[in-house]
Amino acid sequence: MPQRVKIAAARADYRSIGLSSGREMAMGRIGRIQKDRIISMVIPILVSIVILVLVLALIALFHTSYLVFKDPEQSGYPKVASLLTVVVASSGVLIAILAFSRDREKLVREQEETRSRIFLEQAKVGLDEVLELLKDQNNTRFIWIRAADVLLESTDLGKKIKNPEYANAYRIYENKIRNELYRRLTLGNGETQQRLPLPPQFFYGITNWNRSISLDEAAKEASAPAVVAQLSENAVVPIPTNTDLWPASVVAVFDFLEGGGTDRDNPLSRVEVWDNGWEDSYGPSQGARRYVCHRRQHCLFGGEVRERASTPA
Repeated sequence: MPQRVKIAAARADYRSIGLSSGREMAMGRIGRIQKDRIISMVIPILVSIVILVLVLALIALFHTSYLVFKDPEQSGYPKVASLLTVVVASSGVLIAILAFSRDREKLVREQEETRSRIFLEQAKVGLDEVLELLKDQNNTRFIWIRAADVLLESTDLGKKIKNPEYANAYRIYENKIRNELYRRLTLGNGETQQRLPLPPQFFYGITNWNRSISLDEAAKEASAPAVVAQLSENAVVPIPTNTDLWPASVVAVFDFLEGGGTDRDNPLSRVEVWDNGWEDSYGPSQGARRYVCHRRQHCLFGGEVRERASTPA
């Protein structure tokens, strides 16, 4: 068999082994999920049945005991004893089921907490890597692709966090990275103290992107040059590539930057903005209260200040 055929066959076997092992893992995971669902459905049914048996046995026991107490001469003691046995057995079964359910719920909570902690740690590592890749304001194509991949994986891990405390910790850390990325991916203006967006030429991956050139000129610089090379065993053939950033990577980063990387509510939406006047304000919030009152009563546009028709909520 030729060497190339052997290599191809080995690769096919490797892929089939990988696919079969992955399929087995997925089937095992599905089996565990189905088992947990069945147990969750069976436990309430068992509890209901045992409680029903216990209630009926108690009713029968009280009725039989009343008859025996009313007429001691009748032979009802064996029946009372059997009913007591049923009551005791039903009580024991009920206690065992409730204990099993409690321990199972505790185990599920512990497993969920462990998974949430692992997801949080891995998500934080990924977000740190994204910041490390983009903090120098580079416009290198493969770096942005790597950063976007890690960013999407990290935010996906963040969405899988179910424990409320860990979910809140992730949200805080995510906002921290978002603020840092905002500072790195915008331009500072020392005179106005405002942050300006990166120019579109930046995303074509060209050097000296802050020059005054058109987008067509930037696109021409980003295009791969035509390369003519001769095949030789002493040298490799150059691979021409464009320098422009992959649009999907740009969208992923800036969607996250603008708050689109998470489905959780913005905590600022829960803040109740001051709606009272500033006249009775004292302490360090005096200036802040005057600003909030003035800002809610006026709108700003084109260098003009106009009173609002109604105060916003």
